[in-house]
Amino acid sequence: MYFMLKTTQNEEFQVSCSWSLLNSGYYDDNDDDHPLRHEMLESTALYIPDTNNPLFIPLATKIKLEYKENVIDKQYEPKCGLFKISEILMIVKDIIEQKYNEKYSHSEYVFEDLYFMGLSHISSGLYRIECELAGNNLNSFNINGLMNMMYV
Repeated sequence: MYFMLKTTQNEEFQVSCSWSLLNSGYYDDNDDDHPLRHEMLESTALYIPDTNNPLFIPLATKIKLEYKENVIDKQYEPKCGLFKISEILMIVKDIIEQKYNEKYSHSEYVFEDLYFMGLSHISSGLYRIECELAGNNLNSFNINGLMNMMYV
């Protein structure tokens, strides 16, 4: 799965991010690209801990996230048992929006759209947020390595 994150700034330079589900989608087993369906967002978030072993497992029930080599000083827990894809998307959006506001709220900037590609397992309970610039061709990404948040 891949999800486009769009970023804007208001007149006071406050940064806000939002998901563009029309520009989001997933690849099937034949590497064919499909549009995202809304019901997929309420599916359990799964990931592949080892790209050489196609075993899908749910995320841990307590996770920490890393974004751009900075570990976020907060532990996240799902609302009901296991993380839903929609919960992960909200957490990722909030983290990126907070980091952008810390860095870019003093002047006007033009932001490139990002594709959130999934979470990479780093160590027990720690995952890296994987993003790519949307200006890049999705076909050139390491799809098997990054597209590790799956819908089944």
